[in-house]
Amino acid sequence: MKSLSRSLRLRLGGLYYQQVVKAFKLYKEKPCDDTRFFCQFNVTRFFLGSAFDLARGGLERYFNGYRRGDYYDFEYAATAVIDSSHLEELYEEYLDLILPYRMGGLELGREGTYEKFGVRVHENDVVIDAGANMGLFTSFALFRGAREVHAFEPVGENFEILKRTKAVNPRGERILPVKLALSDTRKTVAISVKGTSSSFVMQEEGGDVFEEIQTITLDDYVREQRIDRVDFIKADIEGAERQLLRGAREVLKNHKPALAICTYHLPDDPEVLTALILEADPTYQIHYSSHKLYAR
Repeated sequence: MKSLSRSLRLRLGGLYYQQVVKAFKLYKEKPCDDTRFFCQFNVTRFFLGSAFDLARGGLERYFNGYRRGDYYDFEYAATAVIDSSHLEELYEEYLDLILPYRMGGLELGREGTYEKFGVRVHENDVVIDAGANMGLFTSFALFRGAREVHAFEPVGENFEILKRTKAVNPRGERILPVKLALSDTRKTVAISVKGTSSSFVMQEEGGDVFEEIQTITLDDYVREQRIDRVDFIKADIEGAERQLLRGAREVLKNHKPALAICTYHLPDDPEVLTALILEADPTYQIHYSSHKLYAR
């Protein structure tokens, strides 16, 4: 009984409980199929703990509504159909990247979109997607009219999904999948892949599976590929954002791309990333949300 009571207290103070409270509040404010499923999913996940089979079953039914053969058509993006082990991760990205646009700005996700404070992808932009994962933001950038998206995804399993997303996308010829990680130097590094998730940390300890990847600086990549301009950089690379910026000084200085960068992986991310951006170009105007930095 004591262990059950302790477990309940921990869960009531945890992230899943917070999501349940948020879900009911949003459903009350705006009842619809999406907020109803958001409630069902989070309640199921809360009570099941780490047993996600029932939650995944609900996710399969939810995403089947968007399935068109071998791809999901989310109106604002098209991505390859994936197996059930990745559906929870896709749903979390969908809540942040796609659903706010379908629901008039209502945000159900934890991290929020990559377009705020005047930072957005424009027609004919050249976009760098650092941490492209399965290609959801990459596909969204094409919906916005990007001329091309250089999609960096070093994890093998995710890279294969990214290539399939390119293949099923009507504008897929504009996607350039790059099986490299952006950093501050060229090297081979062992990364820790966390189970079936595509998230990783560029370090040599922890996690479930190790995978060797190659890194490159953005300055070197842009120079070698003879890219004439860079207009937008999105980065979600699990704590390696600062290495990316250190290796992109010339790009920031010469092209001044709009930036949308995650700031929640390391405690000092907001301060460190801000300093690196302003060091490259002091004219950047920088704004913050709870999980991201936006600069232009």
